Amino acid sequence: ARVTTIMAILKLNNTTVLTETNGVASIPSTVKFPAGHVIKKHYVEYNSQYQDLNCLNNLIYLNFQLDINPVSENSKFFIIANINAAAAMQHNYLTLRLYQTSPVNILLRGVQPMSFSYPYTFPTIMTYHHTPNTNNLITYKIGYIDTNNDSGDLYINQYNTNSIVQTTSINVFEFAS
Repeated sequence: ARVTTIMAILKLNNTTVLTETNGVASIPSTVKFPAGHVIKKHYVEYNSQYQDLNCLNNLIYLNFQLDINPVSENSKFFIIANINAAAAMQHNYLTLRLYQTSPVNILLRGVQPMSFSYPYTFPTIMTYHHTPNTNNLITYKIGYIDTNNDSGDLYINQYNTNSIVQTTSINVFEFAS
């Protein structure tokens, strides 16, 4: 029996960028990806139900966070926060907020959740393009505040019964710059 091995090498300007042997492709570690290439994905989920039936005008953080050690000081982040939330109908001044809490505390984005007369939660999406310019640990958190101090209700990850739990998450795509 005769075995035929086919090997392919892709070079750009005499630099090997891709090799293939027997159907298996590989990229050498010396290849530098262009700006805009995703170099790492970071992710955290919050699977617990949460209720605050007396929201006031003070910032509260949900009990989860995403800690990131950037691959490069020049990395850029595209953040997608998916928060399953609802506020009681009379609660029109509640704001969900995305924060960078480390190395410094910065409000990145805020949005009001949908308001309904039942505690059904719906996806509230926040996106943000962030350039932290650091190699230090970065922490992202989701918080909320009632800017009108009207003592309304907030529900996170909960349907109208406690039997169904939804998920809130923070996704960060780290890009080469």
